[in-house]
Amino acid sequence: MSDGCGKTCGCPSGEVVYGGSCCTPNCPTDGSRGGMSDGCGKTCGCQSGSVLYGGSCCKPVCPTDGTCGGSDGCGGKCGCTGGGMCTNGMCPGKSCSPVCDCTETCNNGACVPLSCPTGICGCTCCGGEQ
Repeated sequence: MSDGCGKTCGCPSGEVVYGGSCCTPNCPTDGSRGGMSDGCGKTCGCQSGSVLYGGSCCKPVCPTDGTCGGSDGCGGKCGCTGGGMCTNGMCPGKSCSPVCDCTETCNNGACVPLSCPTGICGCTCCGGEQ
């Protein structure tokens, strides 16, 4: 908007210039208008963790069992957490750093105590690891 002296006035806080006037975008913080017009020439975004898919907000869902490559339900594919490479539908297991001590085993990046129904003999389960 012109200030009458050859410059433009800014809009009040929370408003934007649209069509030469100040406009208040209508985008509730709950994401309920995600993918819809904000009334000021832009599109409302989605809540954190959701993506715009097919004109509305969608929360991608991927398995946490180490599998990958399937659909996330929002037009994308499920990858591996931590940036690992999906190979034949499986994510690589995380290695333990530092290396686990001899009474523990590495389980996807975490050292966990050996579970030995026959007891621990030295650094392994008696009769072999179970």
